[in-house]
Amino acid sequence: AQRLTDLGAKVTAKNGNVTAIAIPDGTKLTDADFQQVGKWTGLKSLDVNRGLTDERLTLLAGLGELEYLQTNLAQITDDGLKPLARLKSLKSLKMFHPGAAFSGAGLAHLAELPQLQSLTVAGSLAFNDDGMKAVAKLPRLTEFRSWHAGVTNQGVPSLKELPNLKTLN
Repeated sequence: AQRLTDLGAKVTAKNGNVTAIAIPDGTKLTDADFQQVGKWTGLKSLDVNRGLTDERLTLLAGLGELEYLQTNLAQITDDGLKPLARLKSLKSLKMFHPGAAFSGAGLAHLAELPQLQSLTVAGSLAFNDDGMKAVAKLPRLTEFRSWHAGVTNQGVPSLKELPNLKTLN
């Protein structure tokens, strides 16, 4: 935790256990640092700006109690989301500027997450109608937000498949 703090991260602990981490510049972290973050199984909240890749997402797949994940300027692919399907406590996923290789189709990997209620995908023209079809496969979503994306009028009707959707932005 001290190393992450030295690199500019804000680390929150409760009763000696790391519960939240906000990393303003993940490019300063090594793969070993991400591997260490992935070992804090009691982590509830993770916010990573820059430096997140498919490989580093794999290192975080053991965060079984993670409820909130926010990324910004990640360089991920649709298949790179597969490890997130192991995050059974995940309730909210926010992805800002996820990169040119992310259409959103990989969100379908998260269809079996029992707690996922809120999803944001913003700032990517690569996020398209295939991504919207994948969002429609997330039956427990109550909130979906997207802007500055490549979705067309043909992709929006896919959201009719979401029986619990209450908020759409």
